[in-house]
Amino acid sequence: MKYIDSPRLEKFRKTAIIKIETRLDTGVYSMKKYTAFTLAEVLITLAIIGVVAALTIPTVITNYQKKMYVTQLKKSYNMFTNGFRTMMAKEGVTKLSDTALWAKMPENSSVFYQSQLFDESGQNFKTEFEKTFKIISLQNSSNYLKNYDSKIEALNAKVEDEPPGSISWFFISSFRSNFVVLADGTTLEFSLYKQPQTASCGGQKCRSLSEFRKSRNTSSKFWEYVGTISIDVNGIKGPNKLGRDYFNFFISNDGSLVPDNGIEYAIYSGKNNDYKKNITYWNSEEGSLDKNNNCSTKNKSFGYGCAARIMEERWEMKY
Repeated sequence: MKYIDSPRLEKFRKTAIIKIETRLDTGVYSMKKYTAFTLAEVLITLAIIGVVAALTIPTVITNYQKKMYVTQLKKSYNMFTNGFRTMMAKEGVTKLSDTALWAKMPENSSVFYQSQLFDESGQNFKTEFEKTFKIISLQNSSNYLKNYDSKIEALNAKVEDEPPGSISWFFISSFRSNFVVLADGTTLEFSLYKQPQTASCGGQKCRSLSEFRKSRNTSSKFWEYVGTISIDVNGIKGPNKLGRDYFNFFISNDGSLVPDNGIEYAIYSGKNNDYKKNITYWNSEEGSLDKNNNCSTKNKSFGYGCAARIMEERWEMKY
């Protein structure tokens, strides 16, 4: 058979040659030998990654947990503040002590505790309370041991650091036997006063708000407070520790929550006009080492002032 050359065949032949040469140049058809990491190099690299992970992952987890605690605390704070104020707005009153909720407290008791929700005397209060805050369960002494780690730990102190019988010793060495669980998992303990607690002026009861302001050179939400509330922001989960997931507040008669050992509390309870010098302030110049009031992981601290510290530091847990 005779092959006939033609311009088209010649063009095809040249194109094929160019493609083959290109592939040879790029290594497609090359017999060049490639090298890789040795097993020792791979193991060393993995070891380095493991060391770095061991050093950084705990910090990442801790920071994440802190953000979660603060987020939950802020949510709880807003829930109660907005709930109380909405309650007052609906009823057209300006004080919690004038609301229907406070009117439902038993007549024979000046202080209403969460434990009374278990009794028949507290059912009217419970019904009114649930119009604003949904209760999903009440935990009492018969079931808290199996459902809840009910002992509260101090932030950075131990029971042994306090003399037996003191308030702080009693608080962190005792177990909670009654508390309220809300729909979002938050647990509560509270003491509500049927009559507002009026602030003092130098150890004596103030006759008027203006007298109190003159005594303190400013005003304070503690002029009238109507209760205290302890909030565990993540409920049955740990660590159940003051300053981490457990925080204390006072309830002002205007519906706001005032953190324990914060500025307002220091203004109310201190003898000096400068709250920074009152040891009842979590970050006071004179009381920074007072383990009862401060919020520190460097010195011994029960953590009572940690909610105030978080709020004053723009909702961050810097400890």
